Formats: sequence, structure tokens, C-alpha cells
Amino acid sequence: MSRLIALASLLLLAACVNAPQRGRVQAPEPRIAPADMQMDVSMVQRLHFSRGSHSVDTPPIDAQLEIDAEAIRFVGFAAEQRVLRFVWDGRSIDEQRGRQLPEHVRSNHILRDIQYVYAPIEALRATLPSEWSVTESSQLREIRFVRDSKRAAIQIRYADANRVRGKVRMMNWVDRYGLEIEVGSSSETGSEQ
Repeated sequence: MSRLIALASLLLLAACVNAPQRGRVQAPEPRIAPADMQMDVSMVQRLHFSRGSHSVDTPPIDAQLEIDAEAIRFVGFAAEQRVLRFVWDGRSIDEQRGRQLPEHVRSNHILRDIQYVYAPIEALRATLPSEWSVTESSQLREIRFVRDSKRAAIQIRYADANRVRGKVRMMNWVDRYGLEIEVGSSSETGSEQ
């Protein structure tokens, strides 16, 4: 039964990161170098996904996220089974996938969301294509497609001005999914911004 629940969670995640449709705007992938993240942090997270504006009752995904000057490391667990591990070193993603992980769940999309949420605004601006912009205040970050600047394509709300504490809520209207991140514990040893 727990494997069915885990698989249902992964299928929801797969639905959240659909393959792009022809002619549709795609959220950019920043691919920020780990050193440019300006962080030295390790976090235990619980990830809750929703489809569109609807909350979906599926088990969360537990994750361990580490960011330092050398790499971004992510390990995801469903029903206490490791389903995904990847390392981004600034040049390539080294990935290990569990057999039960649907093909549509992609490390590059998870890396993209990590960078949307945690990258310093200057690093994010420097890597976004010219038709995209990003603005922020202490507890809100919005990424816009310039041709549709009246509405944010991606909106991130932080419960705490220190972004590695508390809850983070991200709504991605481009790919039509929501993500809530609960940080269970974190340790910071560097210059997190």
C-alpha cells in the first residue's frame, strides 16, 4: 500500500512538470553556478505539491537539500524510499533515479525551482533570458514574462525574511503547479542571503 501511495505522489509530481507544449511559454532554467548561490546550507524539507490552485491530498515528498560553493545536492524520498538523487556542479547534473520514478520527473526542473526560491536576485537576473524579469521584497519574489508583465508567471512567498527557515510557497502559473516547502531543520555555515 505504501508503494502505491508513493507512486501516486510521484505521478502527481510528474503531472506538475509536464513536457512543454508547442507554442507555449516555458519557464526558463537559470543554471546558476553553485558558488553564485552564495550559500552554505543543509536543509531537511517536506515538499507538498498542488495542481493549479487546487490542493491535492497526496503524501508529501521528503528531501535533503545541500547548497555550497561546489555543488547543489538534492535527495528525494517517498514512503522512506530514495527515489531521486542529483548533484549540480555548475556544468552538469549527475543523477540517480529510482525505478519507480516517472520519466517526466526531471532533475533540471527541480534544480530550476531550487534556484528560483534560493538564488540571490542578482544571480537570477544575470541568468534569465532577456524576455524575463524578476522583482522581490523581503518576503515575495515574482518572475514575469515581459510580454505579460501585468501578472507574475511564478510567485514565491516566504514566511521568514531568512529564506531557509519556515515555509515557502511557490506558484508556477506557466507549468500550472504549486509547491509548498516546509523546512524541518537547516544549518547555515556561510553567507546565506
